[in-house]
Amino acid sequence: RSSDLTALFVVTTIILAGNICMFISNSNMTEAVTSTMQSFDDVINNTNTFLTSVPQEIDFIIGTSNQTVNKANNSLLNIGPILGGQILADISQATTSAINAVSNM
Repeated sequence: RSSDLTALFVVTTIILAGNICMFISNSNMTEAVTSTMQSFDDVINNTNTFLTSVPQEIDFIIGTSNQTVNKANNSLLNIGPILGGQILADISQATTSAINAVSNM
């Protein structure tokens, strides 16, 4: 009888230890799943924010680039007479002397 009682006590203790481990494991699993869902929600919100802000940033970059391109184009449009006048002055000196030499012949 004594050995049966001891064996029953050992088996009951092992089952009790298994139940305690099961509850601890269940608690840890619940926390992991809960934090995973929160992390997943954060990732979805961050992705939504990113996808919403990208078109606005592209529009801003294009708008800023257009201002720079327009300034560069305006400065090039107004340079024609200045640059052309300098080229014409340099060429006319060389051609005037050549024309004078030919006409003196």
